[in-house]
Amino acid sequence: MQCLRATAGSGPVLILTHENPDPDALSSGKALATLLREAWGIQSRLVYSGLVGRAENKVMLGLLTPEWEQVDILENFDHYTAVALVDTQPGSATTVYQPESLRRSSWTTTPRFHLPWERCRASIYARRSVATVSLVYLYLQAAGVEPDAELANAIFYGIQTDTRGLSRGDYPIDQPIYFRLLHMIDREKYG
Repeated sequence: MQCLRATAGSGPVLILTHENPDPDALSSGKALATLLREAWGIQSRLVYSGLVGRAENKVMLGLLTPEWEQVDILENFDHYTAVALVDTQPGSATTVYQPESLRRSSWTTTPRFHLPWERCRASIYARRSVATVSLVYLYLQAAGVEPDAELANAIFYGIQTDTRGLSRGDYPIDQPIYFRLLHMIDREKYG
C-alpha cells in the first residue's frame, strides 16, 4: 500500500481502461478512484475510449459509474502525477494508450499485471479468472475504505458479469467478496 501511495503522488491520477469497457473495467476504475480519494485525498480522472454498447452496461455507466468520461484522443499526460490502467495492460490491442505514451510512474490493475506496475517493481499474480474489481476491492479493504451503496453495487455487478454469476470455474477471491457485498447493495435504487 505504501508503494501504491507513493506512485500516485499528489494527483491527479489519470485512470484508463480498455476500449469499449465492460462492467469489470468500469467498476474497477471507480473503486480505484474511491481508494485514492478516501484513503489519501488524491483526485483522479476516469477516461475510456470506444463505446459502451450493451444496454445493461449503458445503464451501469449512467447509474453506478457516471464519473467515467468518453474521450477518443488524450494528448496531455503532463497534468497527471500517475496513469493507472484498469482491466487492461500496456501494449495490448485492447487499449489505444500504449506504453510509450505512458509516464514512468504508471501502474496497472489486471490479473496478470496487478498494481503497482513500474515504480514499485512488484506484481501479484492471480488466476486469469479473477475479476479485476475483486483485486481492487482487496486494496479498499486493506485501506479500511468501506464502499457506499453505489460503489458496492458497481463492484457486485462487475464481479457478477465477469464471472457469469460465479458460474464459470472456481473463484476463490471473487466469491467471498461477492457474498460480502450482498448485504451492502441497494436493490431498490440500483437493482
